[in-house]
Amino acid sequence: MRSQKENIPPEQKDEIVSQPLLITIPEVAKCLQLGRTKVYELIWREHLPVQKFGRAVRVSLVELQRWLESVMNFMGNEPL
Repeated sequence: MRSQKENIPPEQKDEIVSQPLLITIPEVAKCLQLGRTKVYELIWREHLPVQKFGRAVRVSLVELQRWLESVMNFMGNEPL
């Protein structure tokens, strides 16, 4: 019996490995083209979901995308 990993085409395996599950606040800022302070403001005021590991704060790429979609649907194109 083949495992599910064996069913993934080789080009997708590279894509899965190359994308981290969690990113740092500076990486979020770069993705959103915002400053680090603005990202922390989004966490505190707009409830951008984060994972905390002691003092380390990380953001899930999946949750970031979901959050962005929900904010855009709720607010339209108004600024945050």
